[in-house]
Amino acid sequence: MLFLLALLSAFGLAYNFHGWRYWITHLFLPIAFIALPIKLAVFARMQQFRGSWRFVGLRDLVAIAVGSQISSFFLIGAYFLLENISQSLTGEVLIDRGARFRQAVFLIDWVATINFVVAARVVFRSYFEFTRGSDGAVESRILIVGAGDHGQNLLREVLRAGQSHYNVIGFVDDDVANLGHRIHNVEVLGR
Repeated sequence: MLFLLALLSAFGLAYNFHGWRYWITHLFLPIAFIALPIKLAVFARMQQFRGSWRFVGLRDLVAIAVGSQISSFFLIGAYFLLENISQSLTGEVLIDRGARFRQAVFLIDWVATINFVVAARVVFRSYFEFTRGSDGAVESRILIVGAGDHGQNLLREVLRAGQSHYNVIGFVDDDVANLGHRIHNVEVLGR
């Protein structure tokens, strides 16, 4: 659904959402029959359907961008290949030239695919991080000693734990340069 929504958004933006009755039937649907299998195959090959959306990170976001790039490359190649084959065999083109197909759709689709897939994963992760169930237990307010890598990793784990009974109120660090900085919206309070 995200792939189709991205392609539909790309067409809508390329055509300023005007004449949608025409471009949906004559442009969007033929391209969608090409784009959907390609995107599904590329993202499946890159194992993007196997990971846990609850723990999405920067590496996942880069993999999504690479998957979108590869699928766009194959989509553009398949489109022009099918169009040329169709024109040589039947004398007709795959997409009616009178339709003035705007090739900017490919670029917009690439960006939209990245944005929609990333947004879906971020929303899914946010759901688990921000909807902590409360079972009536008392929250322990804690300070994390050290605002370096280990302190940040500890904060991430506390934030990831959906049922955490800890409320991190801040960091303390002996490096004066870190004072006043915020790490995942938690302030370095003092030394």
